[in-house]
Amino acid sequence: MPAELQREVDTEFGGLDGLLLAAAHRWYTALHAHLDAVLEQHPAHLPTAVAELWRALERTHPACRALLDAHGDRPVLATVEARQRRMLLDTTGVDLHAMHRTQVA
Repeated sequence: MPAELQREVDTEFGGLDGLLLAAAHRWYTALHAHLDAVLEQHPAHLPTAVAELWRALERTHPACRALLDAHGDRPVLATVEARQRRMLLDTTGVDLHAMHRTQVA
C-alpha cells in the first residue's frame, strides 16, 4: 500500500484491520438486510436464492468484496467470517463458506 494511503487508512481506521472490519461490517449489513427480503419471499430453494443474493451484492459492492477476498487470510476477517457463517447456517441452513467457495472457484 502506498505510504500516503497507509497514513489515511491509519488515521481513519487505525490500520488495515480496522479498514477490513469496516468493510466486513458494510458487506454483512447489506447481506442481512437483503436476506430478510429473500426470506420473506419463501424461495423454493434457499441456497440458490442466497447464492443469487451473494452474486448481486458482488455486483453492487465489488470493491468491498474484492478487498475482503484479497485479505481473507487475515485473522481479524477469519473471526468475522466464522461468526457470520455460523449465524447464517443456524438461521437458514445455508453454509456460507461452501457457497462462497463455489462462487470464487
